[in-house]
Amino acid sequence: MESDFVFSKFMVLTGVVVGSVFVFRFFLKNEFERQFLYFGALGVYVWSGIGGSLRIVDWKYLVLFFVFFVFLFGTFTFTIYLLNKLVKPVRFFEGEALLSERFWNGFTIFFLLFSLFPLVYPEFHLLRLLRPPSPDIVQMVEDRFRESGDSLPEILFYYASVLMFPFFLFSLAFLGRRWWLVILCVFFYYYTRYCVDEYLPRHEIGLMLILLLLYFWNMRIFPRHFLAVVCLFALPILLFFFNVYTKLRQGVGMEIGLNLYGLIESVYVLFYQETFYPIFVDELINTSRTDEIFRYIKWIVSLPIPQNLTESWDYLQINYEFTEFATKRHYGHSITQVFLPSIFGEAIFIFGNKLFWIHAMVIGLLVGSLCFVLKSDPRLFFLMTFFQLQLLIMARGGIGKLLILIVNYFLLFWPFLFVLIRRSRTAARNFSFTGQLGYPGESPPETPPAIDEPEAL
Repeated sequence: MESDFVFSKFMVLTGVVVGSVFVFRFFLKNEFERQFLYFGALGVYVWSGIGGSLRIVDWKYLVLFFVFFVFLFGTFTFTIYLLNKLVKPVRFFEGEALLSERFWNGFTIFFLLFSLFPLVYPEFHLLRLLRPPSPDIVQMVEDRFRESGDSLPEILFYYASVLMFPFFLFSLAFLGRRWWLVILCVFFYYYTRYCVDEYLPRHEIGLMLILLLLYFWNMRIFPRHFLAVVCLFALPILLFFFNVYTKLRQGVGMEIGLNLYGLIESVYVLFYQETFYPIFVDELINTSRTDEIFRYIKWIVSLPIPQNLTESWDYLQINYEFTEFATKRHYGHSITQVFLPSIFGEAIFIFGNKLFWIHAMVIGLLVGSLCFVLKSDPRLFFLMTFFQLQLLIMARGGIGKLLILIVNYFLLFWPFLFVLIRRSRTAARNFSFTGQLGYPGESPPETPPAIDEPEAL
């Protein structure tokens, strides 16, 4: 059958990926740098690689995939290596007023309460917290195509919540090892989002759970062998839940029971759903489509501009356009399901068969820079972990979500982080100078304690 996997192709694919990761890992000394590499390589391997070993997919696909993989993670590794040599790591000064634990704990409470606003205005739906709605993806898609009638308070809430979200992640680090509070805050935020939208994407549920797992693992909240056993037993149940959740959000009946057969079928369905992308990308490689570089750049330029000002721009909407290419139908009329291109398919769609490696190098440079900035200080732990997990989304759906996060969501956080780093370095220099100079009749102040990094994998 054409849908069968070819064992020889699968072994070559796996061997090249594992070998490349082993080589790149050698040049990464920090464990968090390696975690970025692992998450990125795993995502690209699952969503762009495994399906390449199907019989229906040409060997040409795998050759281009290998080139893309090496350029992507080779650039990432080189960027980290170069920045470690030339730039001082990010370290916050302990006496910095912007790092007040009381202030950031208060901000956490404020943000969570602020997220309840859509359940109060324009209609009172706060009781949804006690009686959560069923997921309804059909209604969500219909609302997406319906012209928006949002009022000014709703628009202001949306932009405010988007801009405050990075600060919420930053504030979680000030809870330290109080893991019960971390769980409560993270679950409350995502549960509120579900009650507001009456839907939460399956991948966001998974990423929320992985975020908490990495917090437990890296901070050594619980023994690692205990966490490994819990994950082993929880994984089949989660796969079954995701399969049931998919059926509920599509409005179809639940036909799979909670038994061995149901679990096996859930694993098979989920595996097929997440590894078939290369079939469409292979077709894309063998077509005569021209590149979309110019329209792609117009889309990037449009990101920080309000959408109502760019509606007339002919910029690239790659997920929708790729869906129309894969299904040969017009999105929004005869089809509402989105077919994602994967990060490799996105490179082919935008740059074509000859220049696709440029996309890999740009992403490697971007992710490497993010890793360098976020890996050093423990107050950036949840932000760093958040971006590590975004690599899985990027591998599945392309770089669009990552760019939207960096440009739109972090529009205020990047200037804040720049000011915090600058103030910390100035304070550290002044502290060092006064400590060396000394004062008559006074002993020099003690050196501030070093900041311990969270334990890593």
